[in-house]
Amino acid sequence: MLDPALEFAHDPGGALTVDAATGPQSPLRFIPVPPRMAIGYTSDAIWLRFSAALAPDRQWILEAAPATLDEVTLYSPQANGTYLAQEEGDQQPAQHRALPYRNFTFRLDASHGQMQTFYVRVRTATSMQPRLQIWQPGGLIQAASFESGLYGGYLGMALLIVGFNLIFWTWLRDRLYLVYAGYVVINGLSFALMAGYPQMLLPDLPGLLDMLQKVMVLLQIASIGLFFCWLFRFHLYLPALTSINRMLSMGMLALAFSTACGITSYPGRFAASLALGQIVCIESMAIWLVIRGHRQLAIYLVAFTAFLISGCALVARALGWVDNQPAIDYLPLVGSAVHMVLINIGLAQRARRAEDERRNADQVTLSMSLQNEREMEQRVIQRTLALEKANAALQKEVCEREELQAQLSAALAKEREAMVAQRQFVAMVSHEFRTPLAIIDATAQRVLLQHPTETDTLANPMGKIRRGVHRLTDLIDTFLGEERLPPQGLEVARQPVDLYQVALRCVQQHLPLSNGMIHLPIPTEAVIVLGDAALLALVLSNLIDNAVKYSPPGSPTTVTVGRDALRGWVDVLDYGEGIATADRERVFDKHVRLGKVSGVGGTGLGLHIARNAARRMQGDIELESDVGKGACFRLWVPLANPATLQPKALLVS
Repeated sequence: MLDPALEFAHDPGGALTVDAATGPQSPLRFIPVPPRMAIGYTSDAIWLRFSAALAPDRQWILEAAPATLDEVTLYSPQANGTYLAQEEGDQQPAQHRALPYRNFTFRLDASHGQMQTFYVRVRTATSMQPRLQIWQPGGLIQAASFESGLYGGYLGMALLIVGFNLIFWTWLRDRLYLVYAGYVVINGLSFALMAGYPQMLLPDLPGLLDMLQKVMVLLQIASIGLFFCWLFRFHLYLPALTSINRMLSMGMLALAFSTACGITSYPGRFAASLALGQIVCIESMAIWLVIRGHRQLAIYLVAFTAFLISGCALVARALGWVDNQPAIDYLPLVGSAVHMVLINIGLAQRARRAEDERRNADQVTLSMSLQNEREMEQRVIQRTLALEKANAALQKEVCEREELQAQLSAALAKEREAMVAQRQFVAMVSHEFRTPLAIIDATAQRVLLQHPTETDTLANPMGKIRRGVHRLTDLIDTFLGEERLPPQGLEVARQPVDLYQVALRCVQQHLPLSNGMIHLPIPTEAVIVLGDAALLALVLSNLIDNAVKYSPPGSPTTVTVGRDALRGWVDVLDYGEGIATADRERVFDKHVRLGKVSGVGGTGLGLHIARNAARRMQGDIELESDVGKGACFRLWVPLANPATLQPKALLVS
């Protein structure tokens, strides 16, 4: 192996050709550099120059490292004064390399046997830390074998650790083992990609592998912050710093995603600086926790310290703060291996403690189970005795309830018989009351018809007789109205009824009592509702009777029949003293009479019976009234089949 004496020069923008760079007018100013250099992150192209007199009877190979350089071009001098260009780089297919090796290799032409000057142009988005070495094939093979063994041992150990932690996770179901396995996978892939071995396995995908190498570096930095925050449980002791660290790690994940999608370029300098600061911060917080008494974290602290030393050396070289010493090439592998082994030992101890705790818990659970079993047996015995007593008491109660049910059934049957007898009695009484009243009313009408010449004299007394008859008839209807309703629990037999015809009959019955002051306009369309004609007549009679009784003398009463989309309704409007808003619902209660009722007959039952009857027909009575402005009672009931009912004109005069 030969370490050539190198000179280098910056090519701002990287636009110079080999002729411009090597000609007498070249703007480049080459200066000597150590055999290994670390410039850091730069967008410039770097020209390297070295001179060597190579023995012509041997083969010579130039190795350019590391494997993360994007563009590496060797310009070899020719006999005619020109330069032969050989291009390689991690964005070039690996099969174009002189040798199937992880780093870039070029064959040097030593046939001249004299001093020759070679130029190497390097450009990369990663850290600019090129290393050039001249090998003979045997030496290169020996070095490659050593490196392959080193990296192979590291990756084999990583796979072993991943397998063990997956077993621990399957066994204990602790997510920490699964997370650690993922962390080791990310670290292993990152080191492998930076070493250049995947390019040998997938030589036709240089662009994809270059992108993956940059993305894996960002993922590695993010995983360090997230995993060690979880491992040290910083969120329990330093929540503010933990939140900051998590935000930085999430930002790094976002940069990895944008880099993978091609949204942003690779932020190498920022990522390296952030990684250094994050590692130092985690180390400081871990030391603080161990000093505060968390001794179980000491092994993790030692592991992270080993990783810190190697990581700081790697970042410092990437930023160009230290020379590119050979030991730094392998220090990350050694540090990562040490820290992974120590962490795995710590997690194995954690698994052992978990197993011990589980055994102890099983023992405690078993002893408690035996104790609970004994207690349960005692409780079962006591409970059995209690259940036997309760069962005996329940049997006794069942017998008593069956006897009581039989008594109640007999009482209910008697009550039903009494209700039937009561209704028959009410019907008989109603008939017996109405028969003499009808005779009196007919006699009064006959007297007027038989003495037409004395109409002026007889009209007033006969009118009083007829009004008294009607008053007494209404009073009977009021007292016996509730008895005409079906018992509670039984539905009213509803049939299609012409609501206007019912209203017309009720108005005609009350005309003698109102001196003809009841107005009933003919509706523009038929109003056929679903209800009971007798109950509808009972309700309207009560409403019209109240309107006539409580209206001032000479004041009209208006009865209006109408319908909307679903309901038919009758409005009974009077111009009496009205009802206050606070009393609108009270007026429907039993035996309630409001306002100035002296001299006005009534029992306070009419409106209560009317609303009850309306609701039994799936309808209701609504009241709109203000003091001094009269009252409007609206009876509404559902239309008969409103979906198919077609409006039609009434032929009623």
